[in-house]
Amino acid sequence: MSFHLKALAAALFFPTAAVLGAAIPFSENIRKRAQPEGISVSFYENNVNWQEVAASGHSFAYIVASGGYGHQNTAFSSQFADAAAAGLVRGAYHIAIFSESSGADQANYFISNGGNWINDGRTLPGAIKVGYDTDQDDCYGLDVTSTVNWIRDFSTTYHAQVNFYPVIHTTTHWWNTCTGGSTDFGGNPLWIIHQGDTVDALPSGWSDYTFWQYGNPVTSSDGKERFNGDQAGLEG
Repeated sequence: MSFHLKALAAALFFPTAAVLGAAIPFSENIRKRAQPEGISVSFYENNVNWQEVAASGHSFAYIVASGGYGHQNTAFSSQFADAAAAGLVRGAYHIAIFSESSGADQANYFISNGGNWINDGRTLPGAIKVGYDTDQDDCYGLDVTSTVNWIRDFSTTYHAQVNFYPVIHTTTHWWNTCTGGSTDFGGNPLWIIHQGDTVDALPSGWSDYTFWQYGNPVTSSDGKERFNGDQAGLEG
């Protein structure tokens, strides 16, 4: 199954713990163990030992490529190549900075700096990280309508060039606060940020997630990640 069909079908094949119920924790634990583990890499991690990452059981990585309009990860190309050489499926993500330029401008900037997607079974679709920024107010000074329009501008521009909607990387609280709980992006795969043993309530518009950032950095990663599927689905 192709990645995009796998992402959209995740809710059908991998029901959440809330749906399964507390009566079958053993089955849920088996499902979790079968799910590929990964890492995400930020601007601040330039010396990742990719062979060590692969040897420790990780199957994939999301690597930051760009942020806003004019911020590049200068180590991205080598990190992307080295992750592939170590046998990992890998993808790029962009950090949205709403105040710097339009969503369309940032989508184009992302694509030009590593965010393009190739359907080769080894490249994950590009992702956009939207969330709180300690340097600005919680929603970047935008109202709900402006925030939703900005994200839509990014998403549709990316899709027009790549033929795939970007993965949205966010928290439930930020999404429901700053987009007003928009349900317009259910066709975008969700990469949820939630630290803990289980995923709680998802942002409005999604019935399931595709990726889950569930933990803090360990050694060479900016996040501990899990794919909501199996290895074949990750590579499909």
